[in-house]
Amino acid sequence: MTTATPRGIQEISWTLKDGTVKSAYRVRITRKNFKGQRS
Repeated sequence: MTTATPRGIQEISWTLKDGTVKSAYRVRITRKNFKGQRS
């Protein structure tokens, strides 16, 4: 699922119409008594 990224970090890559590939990193914050997603 994740490739050589630390736990809690998720890499997303997508392709644009002109064929270039963009990539972004999402950070999932997991703490005790912390629930939900930050956008």
